[in-house]
Amino acid sequence: AEVYFWLADYYLKARDGAGILEVLTKFRTRSEADVRGAEVEYYLGEGYRLAQNYRESLIHYESSLAQGEAFRPQCLLGKGLTYVGLGDFGSAIRTFEAAIEAARETPDVNLQARFELANAYSRQENFLEAGKAYLSTAILYEDKDIVPQALLRAGESFEKANRLEDARKAYKELIERFEDHPLAEQARQKLKGITP
Repeated sequence: AEVYFWLADYYLKARDGAGILEVLTKFRTRSEADVRGAEVEYYLGEGYRLAQNYRESLIHYESSLAQGEAFRPQCLLGKGLTYVGLGDFGSAIRTFEAAIEAARETPDVNLQARFELANAYSRQENFLEAGKAYLSTAILYEDKDIVPQALLRAGESFEKANRLEDARKAYKELIERFEDHPLAEQARQKLKGITP
C-alpha cells in the first residue's frame, strides 16, 4: 500500500494530476483501500484539482473531511486552491482562513495557506488586505522560496493600495533579509521608483 501513496505524493510534487488519479484508481481496487479512505480521497481531490476538474475535486476533499481530521489542513488548502480555480475568491479566502486555523501544527501547510490567502486577496484586488497577508507570511516564516516572494508582493500590493511607506518597508525587508536573492534586485528597483 505504501508504494501507492509514495507514488501519489511523487506525482503531487510534480503537479501531475493524471498520475495521481491513475495510481489511486488502481489502489481503490485493493482490499486495504477502505482503511485509508481519508487519505485516498485527499489525494483524489488533489489529482482532480491539478487536472482542473474542480467540481470533482471538491467532492473528494469533502469526502476526506467527512472521514476524520487526519488530512483536514491539506484538504482545506486544496479546497481553497480549487475555489481559486473556479474564480470564487470569497470562498477561497474563507477556506484558506480555515486551513490556517487547522494547520497550527502543520507549518508547511500553514505557510502555503497564508501565502495563498494573500494571493486570493490580490486576485480580488483587495490590495491592502493582500499586502497585510503577504507581510504576515513573511513575518511568521523563514522559508527562502516563499518569503522573498511574499515580501515583494507585499510591497507591490501596498503600492497599489497607495500605502507607499508600507511598500518601502516591505521592499527594504526583502533587501535586508535576502540580499542575495534574485528578487532583492527587483525590490531595489521598485524602491527607487517610490523613494521621495
